[in-house]
Amino acid sequence: MLSFQSGDAQNKAILDRANAVVLVPGEMKLYTDTILTVVGEIIYCTYVHKDSLLQYELSYCEYPEGTLHSDSTELLKDFFATTIAATLEKLKGQQRYASEILQFGFPGWFWRIDYGKDRYTKYKAFVAGRNFYNLQVTGSKNQDLESLSTRYFDSFQFIDLKQVRK
Repeated sequence: MLSFQSGDAQNKAILDRANAVVLVPGEMKLYTDTILTVVGEIIYCTYVHKDSLLQYELSYCEYPEGTLHSDSTELLKDFFATTIAATLEKLKGQQRYASEILQFGFPGWFWRIDYGKDRYTKYKAFVAGRNFYNLQVTGSKNQDLESLSTRYFDSFQFIDLKQVRK
């Protein structure tokens, strides 16, 4: 379920399935895909909002018990290295920066890829418990939209943190 509350040109998107809230300038549409992996079936949910300036995405999935967890430090190094490499390959771009982060104490990475003539995508991804979250903002390098993307990334909140700490 998605619900929205207006407020200074931003909407609070309540993304129940992902147990998350973000601020975006409009409604987010949910897309789901079931992916068969070596660890089993994973339901991958992606929420998307696109306006004339940016495309905002939040992807979420829950990994099966015993496969990936935010406490698995060594496994997460490989997981994020592979994740960043996959985005580079998909966009056929150049990585501008990448840095390790903590999101509410959970391990993650923040990176940017420039591609095409004037496009970029910024990523903020982290693993909380068995849940993988990937926030993305895509835009044109010709526009200064840093404040909009920062506001989106910084707006992420869990609806119920207790659900994540399983």
